[in-house]
Amino acid sequence: MRFKIVFGWLLVAIGLLIILWIIFYSYQILTFKKDIPLIFKETDIKNSGLVINIDDKYKNQDVQKQLEKLVSDKLDQIISPQIILKIFNLLALSIFAGIFIFGGSKIAFIGIELLKNNKDNFKF
Repeated sequence: MRFKIVFGWLLVAIGLLIILWIIFYSYQILTFKKDIPLIFKETDIKNSGLVINIDDKYKNQDVQKQLEKLVSDKLDQIISPQIILKIFNLLALSIFAGIFIFGGSKIAFIGIELLKNNKDNFKF
């Protein structure tokens, strides 16, 4: 009986510490005190090779290459690959934070159930 109470409080404390830790870590990232963890890295960012088909009678390599270069340059000006990587890294961080918060809340919930039900049977 005493063991269940101590173990219940321990689980509540561990669950709350996990939740508070991930909230504090996310706060530090959003206030620029820590860098965003790089899950997606910029190793081989190249132009995706946008293919523009031109009719056979207008198939001049120089014009097609110039047009492809112009389109890719304009796309890079609008949305650069670095911005896309930052968005993906923040999205991955948010997903991991959600998983940790969910796990911490489940651990704390088990501890609360142990404190509530001092009987031998309790449900998760």
